Amino acid sequence: MSTRSNTKEKEISEIVTQVVTKVIASQDFELKLQACIDRALDKKLDKFLKQIEINSGKIHDIEVEAEKTSSELKAMQDEISELTDKLNNSTNQLNQLEQYSRRNCIRVFGVEEKPNENTDVLMMDLASQHLGLNLNPTDIDRSHRIGKKEPGKPRAIIVKFQNYKTRELCIKNRRKLKGTRLVIQEDLTKANQELLQATKNTTLVKAAWSHDGKVIALVSKNNTEFTKRIWGLNDLKRL
Repeated sequence: MSTRSNTKEKEISEIVTQVVTKVIASQDFELKLQACIDRALDKKLDKFLKQIEINSGKIHDIEVEAEKTSSELKAMQDEISELTDKLNNSTNQLNQLEQYSRRNCIRVFGVEEKPNENTDVLMMDLASQHLGLNLNPTDIDRSHRIGKKEPGKPRAIIVKFQNYKTRELCIKNRRKLKGTRLVIQEDLTKANQELLQATKNTTLVKAAWSHDGKVIALVSKNNTEFTKRIWGLNDLKRL
């Protein structure tokens, strides 16, 4: 029984093999198989192309949005830069106006501080004894000490004269104070004081001073010395 069954199965297998071989060998089968493969590939390709199209659209939208954001950012940066320039210009103008309001003033350092003193008289005595100038009470608008009291250190005296000429005489003759503890300086704004100090601390600057509120530097560079007005910190960076 088993032998007959095996023989039958073998015969069926051979018949099936012959039929399949015949079908595969036929041109019609090859065409149908190719057509089936083509349809499957076309379907996959269409799906792939649609996905590419969708992604391309998304990428385009992202690029458009990025370009828009970049333009907006540049516009904001330009606006900030313009506002910064305006702020700097306004700050410089205010500083110049404040400095001009101090054009009749000087600061005197090193004058001994005493109780119930009269700073107008102290200034007139200093001018007479050290500067060779005879000042009258009417030459001085007002004067007073400034700053916090510190033991053993006299506070500076700020003096406002009635006119610029008297103030300028004191400035021109202050070199006569060399060798004493007394010092006369222009009454600079905070911004100009900081600029003058920064100028003095700059490597290429041999000396620095102020004249009518303007900061002047004696620069030593490439074996050459020259004076230069310092308008701001950027000037020091470019030395």
